[in-house]
Amino acid sequence: GLNMNSTAVIIGAMLISPLMGPIVGVGYGLAIHDIALIKKALFTLLVFTLISLLTSTVYFYISPLKEPGSELLARTSPTLWDVLIAFFGGCAGIIALTRRNFSNVVPGVAIATALMPPLCTAGYSLAQGNWLWMGGALYLFSINGVFIAYAALLFVKLMRIGPRRGIEKKAIGADWRTYLTLLIMVVPSIYLGWRVVQMQDFSKTVSQAIEAETEISKAVVISRDIDAENRRVRMTVAGDLDTEQFIASLQKRLGSSKWTDTHISVQSISNKPVDVGSIRRDLQDDLARASMQQRDELLRRSGGRRRHFIIVPVAIHRSVSNGRKMNGQIEGE
Repeated sequence: GLNMNSTAVIIGAMLISPLMGPIVGVGYGLAIHDIALIKKALFTLLVFTLISLLTSTVYFYISPLKEPGSELLARTSPTLWDVLIAFFGGCAGIIALTRRNFSNVVPGVAIATALMPPLCTAGYSLAQGNWLWMGGALYLFSINGVFIAYAALLFVKLMRIGPRRGIEKKAIGADWRTYLTLLIMVVPSIYLGWRVVQMQDFSKTVSQAIEAETEISKAVVISRDIDAENRRVRMTVAGDLDTEQFIASLQKRLGSSKWTDTHISVQSISNKPVDVGSIRRDLQDDLARASMQQRDELLRRSGGRRRHFIIVPVAIHRSVSNGRKMNGQIEGE
């Protein structure tokens, strides 16, 4: 599913993931201080994780499709929102497990708190030697696992299922380790979430500044590339434009919006303003000329029977004058 960028297949893989049970078992064992259960659940989780990671690495290594799709890239940069999804999804899952009929809650939790896709993304990153993406995917997997387990721990405590006898003295140490693990998981996600907000704010501010400046200068933006991560903007414009003044105006607008370190490069492909009417007239003339040549060729082949072909240029002229796109229509007529 990740290799083919197929959302439907990825959702199916989420539903057959073998990882949810051991993670919930870890949380339940921590809540009742059952060391044997914790060890068994962690061992099972480790085995399933290694098998999944190995399988995905081998698959992506031999697969001829190497380019990452959007589904793969979406699982390389976890944020604070992934923490919230994992926690509240885990809460819904443990509540569903306490009911006799879970209906569609457990499948919904499996889809929301995806465990297998980030693990397989880590396998792809390992096969490609991209350690940065691998770290991000494993971090997302760790976030989901830790907060699902913590949600199970929390709700077991809320249901007042007491610890086993003889091991109450280990409860304080276990609780401290749990909270320390949660803190370690949350802090990086806060920073990554802040970065996402900053990048979106940068892209929005740059887009608004470009629209304002092009409206003033009467230029037409042919293409633009906004690299929010590196604070770079590349543009290609057409029109009567002083590129240095245009860049200075953009820098001034962005400077008033805290983005003073933005690098802007503008390439102008014309020193004259774009005359849309002239372009339309030239297109009309070219189409008329082409249609006349085609008609003459058809007349030559048919021996001069003009009545079958005289309608072609009339239809083309009428279509162009109405301002419609001619790509498919000309061929039909």
